Parts: sequence; C-alpha cells; structure tokens
Amino acid sequence: MAVRGEWENIVNHYYEDPSCHTRKITRSGYTALHLAVADCREDTVKDLLEAISASVGMERLKTLLRMKNDGGNTPLHIAVSMRSAAMCEEIDMHDSSLVGVPNSEGEIPLFLAAQLGHKDAFLCLTEICGCEAGLPILH
Repeated sequence: MAVRGEWENIVNHYYEDPSCHTRKITRSGYTALHLAVADCREDTVKDLLEAISASVGMERLKTLLRMKNDGGNTPLHIAVSMRSAAMCEEIDMHDSSLVGVPNSEGEIPLFLAAQLGHKDAFLCLTEICGCEAGLPILH
C-alpha cells in the first residue's frame, strides 16, 4: 500500500489496527513510518505519529520510534539522511532521547548529520540535545 502512495489509507489503518505499526513492508525492513520518512512525507509522518500515539499511547510510540530497519536505522536516522529538520523536530517531540540512539554502524543521528553535511538537520539536533555553548558537540 505505502509503495503506491496510498498514505491516507495507511494513516487510517494505523488508527484502526495497532498491529500494523510494527509490520515491515519492504525488503529493507522498513515500516510504513520508515517509508514515509524516506519519502519525505512530512505531513504523513506527523499523521502516523499521531495515529500511533492515539491508538497505543506515548510509551508504545517511543518504543516504535526506536525500531530499526535492516540497516539498523531508526526513523530519525532516515530523517537526518533526507535532510529534513522538520521531520527531525516532529520525531523529537515524541522522544528527544532518540538523538543518542546508534545505528548498526554505531552512528548517532547527530554524528550522521555532521558526517553527511546536513546543516539544518544538524542544527536541529544540536538544539534537541541541549548542547551548551563552548562545549564540544561531537567527541
């Protein structure tokens, strides 16, 4: 469904059937949330996060945001790689600790943003982690 771009139906399904939240729908182990982030569907990402929160609560949403695809990336890692500060902020609103979750390469989203030269995502993530002026961000 997501591959064909039927995002409205998927969002509705997320409200109705919480079991679909963890379903991997691509060969790369993407959930619909991973795929929406990878497709830069900012509004859809927001809608999916709202649907998950409404149907299973914030604690379960935090667990789902830590789900990794087969490459070991969370939705936040993917948002960084897509250069989307807006999606980084949206994901952070639900769990700010994700900025420190490493992928299978040991890269946290903040490091990934710096490594890839994605300035807006990097600046967004530095605000999220509350880095103080004068202290090194990456060490």
